[in-house]
Amino acid sequence: MGIEAILKKSILFEDMTDDELSRISGIWGIPEGKIYRKSSVICKRGELGDSLYLIHSGKVRISIQTEEEEIVLAELGPAKFFGEISLIDEGERSATAVAVEDCKIVIITRSLLKKLLETEPQIGIKFLLSLSNVFCKRIRVLDERLLE
Repeated sequence: MGIEAILKKSILFEDMTDDELSRISGIWGIPEGKIYRKSSVICKRGELGDSLYLIHSGKVRISIQTEEEEIVLAELGPAKFFGEISLIDEGERSATAVAVEDCKIVIITRSLLKKLLETEPQIGIKFLLSLSNVFCKRIRVLDERLLE
């Protein structure tokens, strides 16, 4: 499966045309994914980051370790993503991601995002709007949880 097919399955790229996906693939020149073996730490809470991770295959557990326990925030599978906060702010990772099973993951770095915005600003804006929608949905979910 080519990179365009992987991207198209994600909510971040689902509104993009085949031509736009092809142009993204050409600009980014990213491989179809990096392999992470079961139990591998993909990124760790507190580490500086600059990438979004898009899961091509496998499962990833997102969690936070407290003094008492591991709090599992999510288990994500194909076409899901994580790390988006660090993609935008290049700050510390807010959680740890561990491969629950062998995974193939597409890594979208901040430099790739900047390259997209410079060479194809309309597509870059479309991507950022999709990412913003995800942020908004997640904030609304958190708001509802706080009210419970």
